[in-house]
Amino acid sequence: MSSKRDYYEILGVGKNATDEEIKKAFRKLALEFHPDRNKSKGAEDKFKEINEAYQVLSDPEKRKSYDQFGHDGVKANFQDFDFQNFGGFGDIFDAFFGGSQSSSRSRRKGRDLHKSINISFKESAFGVDKDVYVERIGSCKDCNGSGAEDESSFIKCVSCNGSGQIKRVQKTIFGQFAQSAVCQECSGTGKKITKKCNTCRDGSRLEKKTISVKIPQGVSSGDTIKLSGEGEYAGNSSVNGDVYLKINVSDHEYFTRRGRDVVLNIELDIFQAILGDKLEVPTLSENAKITIPPGTQNGEKFIIKGKGFTDVGGSSRGNQINFIQIKIPKNLSEDEKNKLNEIKEIMLSKKDKPQSIFRKFMNGI
Repeated sequence: MSSKRDYYEILGVGKNATDEEIKKAFRKLALEFHPDRNKSKGAEDKFKEINEAYQVLSDPEKRKSYDQFGHDGVKANFQDFDFQNFGGFGDIFDAFFGGSQSSSRSRRKGRDLHKSINISFKESAFGVDKDVYVERIGSCKDCNGSGAEDESSFIKCVSCNGSGQIKRVQKTIFGQFAQSAVCQECSGTGKKITKKCNTCRDGSRLEKKTISVKIPQGVSSGDTIKLSGEGEYAGNSSVNGDVYLKINVSDHEYFTRRGRDVVLNIELDIFQAILGDKLEVPTLSENAKITIPPGTQNGEKFIIKGKGFTDVGGSSRGNQINFIQIKIPKNLSEDEKNKLNEIKEIMLSKKDKPQSIFRKFMNGI
């Protein structure tokens, strides 16, 4: 007596199940237990069991033999199944469900191009339209990229019989499955050229093009913009490559960026800091007025809301943060020193001098 489980029980179908019901049950279980997706213990053994059951029940002859004689009627060895040799989950189900993804992957794509563009600090804040110049392999305008002199220069491709697709029958653990792939002889066009274009000979030619690019607000140095389909042409039935545009933002003379905020350092002299002042300061869009209160300290910050950057594609702006830097004068004249000392004496006469405070402290020890 065989110790193997009943194949119908494994797939969860009755003995009168149709081919479609068996296939549907297998799909569901295979998706659940394939080791590329299910990492639980025993998933691989379960998947082997499911596959073995399906391989028998999906084959009319094997199923008939199994129905008559059970496991003894099926002469097959399923113990040497190797997932690595078969390929990954995607490969298995591409084959099983018709191979449409495989066909799209076979389609040629032109070479991608990489360019860089310099923009100003202000342009990065508000966005800008720029022209980008590229030299690339493009499609020939005289033959529209076909590579042929005219329409009469085409004949049907014998390799694919004009379909542009080559069908292959693949033997897998699931049985035999037909896959379609792009015909390499005609690049999927279904046609062969008998007389080539006199201008290009192959459907392509070097071209120079200026591309208008809208650079969004909020970009930073190092950001990349993808220009889909603006790369190189790779021949009939191909997909153009892309252009990847790297952004370089130049430094500003006064401003720096901190996330969505813009930072400005404002220098005050000691009298502005002591007495206060009203200032007009630059922003990225226009000048703004701020009030410096008396007694402002070095490093204090004053915020102007909504004068910073947005995120890329966003609308809400950050702030402008103004940091105070008090500038201490150097190389004073004797007259200037004397006048400052007079001011110092006036200010210190209203409270204990630092020397008196120090003496009190020492006497208290």
